[in-house]
Amino acid sequence: MIVDSMKINLTYATYFIFLITITVLLSLNFINGKFLSQTSYAVLENSTDGISLLKRFEDLRRVCKNDTRNSLEFYDYNWKTEKSNNTFRIIALGDSFTQGVCININNTWPKQLEEKLNNAGSSYKFEVMNFGKGGANSKEEVDLFKKYVLDFNPDMLILQYYYNDLEPTSKEINDKAREIFKKWESGEYKLPENMMEEIKKFNIDNDTVYMAILIGYINTFYTNSNLDDEWNKNVGSSLLELFSICNDRNIKIFVITWDFNQGPNIQREKMKTFLKENKINFYDFTSDIPFIPQPSMIRLPDGHLTPLGNEIVANKTVDIVLNFVK
Repeated sequence: MIVDSMKINLTYATYFIFLITITVLLSLNFINGKFLSQTSYAVLENSTDGISLLKRFEDLRRVCKNDTRNSLEFYDYNWKTEKSNNTFRIIALGDSFTQGVCININNTWPKQLEEKLNNAGSSYKFEVMNFGKGGANSKEEVDLFKKYVLDFNPDMLILQYYYNDLEPTSKEINDKAREIFKKWESGEYKLPENMMEEIKKFNIDNDTVYMAILIGYINTFYTNSNLDDEWNKNVGSSLLELFSICNDRNIKIFVITWDFNQGPNIQREKMKTFLKENKINFYDFTSDIPFIPQPSMIRLPDGHLTPLGNEIVANKTVDIVLNFVK
């Protein structure tokens, strides 16, 4: 999860770097980095291939800056609450893959979808609003939906699910990571010696150390938690509430995902069963936008989607939406 409330002064690039680095580590199956346990805490060790993971993290933080925000602090243009006649309004809800990482607003899949729908010859005018928020889990996404979305009177919700949505909320993870970080700053907690050597060698800043500790803590979550319970708490119960709200307001729902073959097996089986039981239509882009290699024409070095990757999502989703409005 991404830190959403920190006393440390982080740039927006730092804000979503946690999901980026998690994606990198998972794509490498943790080959290039180890997690160690000291006084019950997990921390990130330097890379065994001679290239510092901490240096990679710090470089990534300084590459991407999605600074353009609308009045509600989402990565999109400003929206009008009023909806014109014959307008079909779609909400795109998800994490950093929906928000868009290192790409222009118009290259995100929600904005590409909006353009393609309006060029498809339909009698409707389509509006696709990007409510993606980097690092949000399912619970946080549903909270965003309740707080912001309903005022816009949407006709359809496209929910982007990712395999790490079963992780705790940003605040929970941030609180624990901040506790460990403060212990490190005060000298009460010691990082591995080789990690300290990397920090000194590359003059790694505290923000990057913080993110490394955050990632280490996430690894302990997957190791020590009952993932079945975590899925029920952070995904299942939240989505049931979301589906109920949409049903009451006659908002059509469609769920999309990718990298579905990554992460714990339990989330795949539970999500498939859950959507089937609730009669929610679902499309898996895993074979359309392969997870490996990274980078590629469809994947950025951190695993997020390039403009072409976003276009692949938009192209398929056009047909899905048009079938809904027939």
